[in-house]
Amino acid sequence: MNALWLLLLSGVALWARELPRALNYLGLVIGVAGILGVLLTSLSLMAVVYWLAMSWVAIVGQVVHFSLPPGCYAINTFERSGHLYERLGVRLFKQLVRRGPLALLSPTLRFPKDRTPTALRHLDDEMRNAETGHVYVFVLMLVCVSAALLQGWFDAAGWMALFNLIINGYPIMLQRYNRIKLQELIVQQLVVPGLSEGLLR
Repeated sequence: MNALWLLLLSGVALWARELPRALNYLGLVIGVAGILGVLLTSLSLMAVVYWLAMSWVAIVGQVVHFSLPPGCYAINTFERSGHLYERLGVRLFKQLVRRGPLALLSPTLRFPKDRTPTALRHLDDEMRNAETGHVYVFVLMLVCVSAALLQGWFDAAGWMALFNLIINGYPIMLQRYNRIKLQELIVQQLVVPGLSEGLLR
């Protein structure tokens, strides 16, 4: 890692000096190589850690039923309007995951054709299960981020934190945002027009 940073700093130094154009280009190449080296190293570590966390949850989940205390699933007053999640960009995230191959990852989270209260409650249970899985992986990744910080791997910690927010943090918020709407439907025994379109994830 130190060698990669040395390459990066060397490239910046060469670029900053008043040297012939050929050396400037050389400095640019070295600098870009250093940046790519740092990014690839961090991303590789992040991918391995995330894969291990997901695998652990998937394997243990076959034996142990993961769940959170009932109070964790309750929708709080500050969440109930949904405005908080909307300001955080959850609706944009929802549009992204309900299109293309990402929509195939969660077939059980689609709005049921049978729109009875029983079917809606089943969907609510599926959303809670998905939320639970993301919460466990989110916490595991936070532990890994903390360990990386203690080791001084600040670039890896930053990438893991960002990746964790996108892959786990936003899905958790989206599950809760969707359950706000879904619970209203269950209580009213109605289907809001347009809610059934796409993936409720």
